[in-house]
Amino acid sequence: MHRFLGAYLVVVASIQVVLYVASLSGGSLSLVYYDPRIGLFFLETMARQHEVYPGGLSWLSAIVLAVLGVQVRRNPARVRRYLLLEPAMALPTLLMVVMVTAANLSPAHGFSVGELVMPLAVLAVATIVPYGLAWKIRSTLANLPLQPPSGTT
Repeated sequence: MHRFLGAYLVVVASIQVVLYVASLSGGSLSLVYYDPRIGLFFLETMARQHEVYPGGLSWLSAIVLAVLGVQVRRNPARVRRYLLLEPAMALPTLLMVVMVTAANLSPAHGFSVGELVMPLAVLAVATIVPYGLAWKIRSTLANLPLQPPSGTT
């Protein structure tokens, strides 16, 4: 199951890279709605006080996720590392959702609640599903002995 999770994470990271390259190649800023790390875009936009998509944090998150995916695929114990890092990468998106919901702006005045449908769907597929799978894998790992049996009694 850890191999599937690792491959899933690499696919999500690859999709991020494709979005970023498409955006840099003259794609519309509306591609940001399909970005699993849309919150990082908003975080960087607030910090820089102008829109930069994709920003450095977005690229970094794709690289981190791809590396984690390869590591998880090779070694199930790396699932714990993913379980620690994914919340840090997803937190800005969750905060963005809370802020947009609280502000309840119309589309004419900023990011509106109605525009959250796609980012939330992407969040579910790119973060919640693999994170749930990782928790399931982690619970299986917790039941395994720390060292393989030596074969000697």
